[in-house]
Amino acid sequence: MAGMRPETISTILVCIMLFSVLSLLAPGCDVMNQDLESPTNPSVSINDGETTTYEQKVQLSLSCEDNVDVDEMRISNSPDFVDADWEAYYTPVKWTLTDGYGNKTVYVQFRDMAENVSDVASTSIMYSPYPSTLPNEPGIIINDGGTYTTKQMVQLSLSCKDDNGIVNMRISNYADFSGASWETYITSKSWALSDGFGHKTVHAQFMDGDGNISEAVAASIDFIDAVILRVSPAAAQVTVGGALDVDVYAEGAVQIVSAHITISFNPIALEVMKIKTSGNGFLLTDAGANVITAESDYDNINGLVVFGVLGQESGFTGASGDGTLARITFKGKAAGSSDIKFIAVTENDFILYRYALNEKGFEKYNARISDGVISVK
Repeated sequence: MAGMRPETISTILVCIMLFSVLSLLAPGCDVMNQDLESPTNPSVSINDGETTTYEQKVQLSLSCEDNVDVDEMRISNSPDFVDADWEAYYTPVKWTLTDGYGNKTVYVQFRDMAENVSDVASTSIMYSPYPSTLPNEPGIIINDGGTYTTKQMVQLSLSCKDDNGIVNMRISNYADFSGASWETYITSKSWALSDGFGHKTVHAQFMDGDGNISEAVAASIDFIDAVILRVSPAAAQVTVGGALDVDVYAEGAVQIVSAHITISFNPIALEVMKIKTSGNGFLLTDAGANVITAESDYDNINGLVVFGVLGQESGFTGASGDGTLARITFKGKAAGSSDIKFIAVTENDFILYRYALNEKGFEKYNARISDGVISVK
């Protein structure tokens, strides 16, 4: 460059520098103009994949692939990205979920330098403002706590507590909940017991909004096809010379009009003082009947009690439910024990009659029996 003027030399150097810069930029511009591929495999996770958070502020982990490079992203709590602006792509990202307890979803989208846009990626997490606990105090009651039913369809009372509320429940006639599905939690539900008469158990379990499951609880009831006659109390104690009332108690009566009962006892240990078959607290009397004692006798030598009762009243259609048919007052005679047993001496024993709309007006109603025992001290 000898002999050149300084101004000429400066101009040449500037041109060389501009050429170099343009040479470097040109390849990038060419790639950007030719890139038609959108970013692929967009993904987002919250708190490294946790399903529940007790904090409104969370951390997002983002990723996306592109043939050149991912340049920008936008994030939103709404699928339409309302108020979401494009910003430089980076990860991880601190993010704030929307207010209020419940399931929260975060949406994310990416674009490259050529402004090709990826598909939308999303993920969800349960936001519980307070640490969740297991559902507590689960409960199930059948027919308001009744001990028996003559119908296969019963009514369940269900209850459970939780800091975030109970959402679902499942009910089954089986302890392993086989065949049971989760359903919306309600506090009262009609339920069919398993087929066949006998002792039935119903099982229940509850779930809160966080997916926490309570312990299983159960309730039982006897599904019977006939009235039960039982000695009440089933086991009792009396002193020598002392008195004890024992009831002949009916459970599950349906329009009972009359009954004939024979009971045996140990005449060495006990003796009968009296028999009562009507009054307040007695099944037929409480149903509004005028009770006629058709037979009332006891034999303290052979240890037998026999009584028959009949309810009569204009318009009386029988007594239903639970109640006492007769009350026997025993006296302790000598130390020992005595079974109090229903026995069949005549063809009428254990047979109750109930009101029925047929040509005879009544029908026989078989009873199941449950004996008792008295100890004399």
